[in-house]
Amino acid sequence: FFLSNLKTVNVFMVGVGLIGGTLLKQISEQEESLQKTQKLQINVVGLANSKKMLFEENGIDLSKWKDHLDNSQNQSSVAGFVENMKQMNLPNSVFIDNTANKSLPDI
Repeated sequence: FFLSNLKTVNVFMVGVGLIGGTLLKQISEQEESLQKTQKLQINVVGLANSKKMLFEENGIDLSKWKDHLDNSQNQSSVAGFVENMKQMNLPNSVFIDNTANKSLPDI
């Protein structure tokens, strides 16, 4: 009765260089259109690069993600990222690997 008609997808992304940064820009630019036409809300809740990682259960502000990630106190580690992902236990979660790390898919 009071539920939103939007479906939410929670995104965890490792690798925010050229490819990852471009994907975040596209998600941000298409947010309104996705909500209207597809009834889809993409909620980026976890980001990591080789140095830092950032988590925000309610969604990371995509207009300021670089600053927030750079200022994060969480040092990056694949195991730490995966553990945070598991602990958040969010429904409809998607993991995106934009790295060239060959060991990442094995985790």
